[in-house]
Amino acid sequence: MLQGGYFSISGGLSGSSSNNSTDNIYVDSEGNIIFAPFDPVYIDDENRVYLSDDEKNGRFYLEDGKIYVERLV
Repeated sequence: MLQGGYFSISGGLSGSSSNNSTDNIYVDSEGNIIFAPFDPVYIDDENRVYLSDDEKNGRFYLEDGKIYVERLV
């Protein structure tokens, strides 16, 4: 997870864009199966955040008035 509530978004959505999240199931690092919505965001290996309809591995969430991105896969 990115810390401090700050991140940059670059790139753009390809194809038809949608504001709807996709519901998926993923397994966390402890082997727990979790049902979670994926937003059209991709977080690369250097924790840079991109908007992407093709590759999704994260979600946005709001906590204490700050926007965060969480890696789900």
